[in-house]
Amino acid sequence: MSSTLLKIAIIGEGVIGRRIAIKYWRFGIHYTAYAAEGRRFVSYLKNQLGNTVEYKTQKIESIKELANQDFSLIVNCAGLGGGKLAGDDENVFPNRGVGIVVKAPGQSHFCYEDADTFCIPVVGDDRVLLGTLRQDNRWDREISREDINDIWTRVTELKPSLKHSEVVSEWCGLRPDRKGGVRLEHKLLEDDKTNKQIHVIHNYGHGAKGFLLSWGCAREVLELIKNKGICE
Repeated sequence: MSSTLLKIAIIGEGVIGRRIAIKYWRFGIHYTAYAAEGRRFVSYLKNQLGNTVEYKTQKIESIKELANQDFSLIVNCAGLGGGKLAGDDENVFPNRGVGIVVKAPGQSHFCYEDADTFCIPVVGDDRVLLGTLRQDNRWDREISREDINDIWTRVTELKPSLKHSEVVSEWCGLRPDRKGGVRLEHKLLEDDKTNKQIHVIHNYGHGAKGFLLSWGCAREVLELIKNKGICE
């Protein structure tokens, strides 16, 4: 942990009271860590692939629709649609989240009170992300005033200096959660017409931890490819 978290320190009441005005806190943990802004990170990864990958947009209802095409391997990373495409998994469900982006120059520290209450500076910008909500089995993305007030009240209690910040945007997203956690496994798909078998690796159900788990899951997928002799 010390290789990725720097300057780890336990801070007590006296210090925490000066930094974060929450009376009921007795101690906190302060550390410096690397950060990546999601949208920039995805663009970076895509650019790393360059011209080695062909991108094709196509709507499908089931992985079986791809069985008669010239693929050696299908990796099912369809997020919320992963279970439906697999055709054998009804454990996937949405976990609804809401975020508020405010303009707050000079805010360089993130704060977490728990998994639901946080403020995170946006990398390379003067904005801060405030969050969030975690609502299981909610498919709607319409943001209510109740949603905003809930987040705003909790976050400004955590970080009072943000109370008068200008709101830049509000957004809602659906986390691809799954009962039982991530599904990462190999299956053989058979074309009903030709009896041709295609290797399928399912990799979905990461919930709110998609970026966090991405490298480890990618390594597991690679190991499955090697162990099954899919791509020699």
